[in-house]
Amino acid sequence: MIPYANFSFFGLMLYVVVPTVLLGIIGRAGRRWAFAITILYLIAQFSNRLHVTAYLSVPNLVIVGGYAVFEWLIATLFLAARLRSKSLLRFCIAFLLALSPLLAAKFLPQSCRRPIICNRWQETALQGTPSLSTHLSRALIGAEPKEFILTQGTT
Repeated sequence: MIPYANFSFFGLMLYVVVPTVLLGIIGRAGRRWAFAITILYLIAQFSNRLHVTAYLSVPNLVIVGGYAVFEWLIATLFLAARLRSKSLLRFCIAFLLALSPLLAAKFLPQSCRRPIICNRWQETALQGTPSLSTHLSRALIGAEPKEFILTQGTT
């Protein structure tokens, strides 16, 4: 599901916002409720699969879960090291490690040698539904139009 692409996302959100507001008014919306709603939305939004190649597809929840564990591990190790001593080098290493998945997602598609695979990867990474945000994202990451990619790959 792509957030904000259609009304069903906002309709689904109403099922959560109304009880949250009511629970907040009576003082019962706590961290357990927020955690449960977050898990529910993660499942709803990332329930589809990412087709990496023609033969390999990975559930998006596995990717999001792996990313969360990776970032938690970096934060935990950095905070434990910071208790021993404050070091600018440790901070820079933790900062670059924390940014590495985002940098890989940004620059890896541009470094592909075969443009057809790059274009397919970018489409699935952008959730596959063409919308204004998809076209803007393609323009920002430098993706070429499909017709040019296909004709370039066949010559």
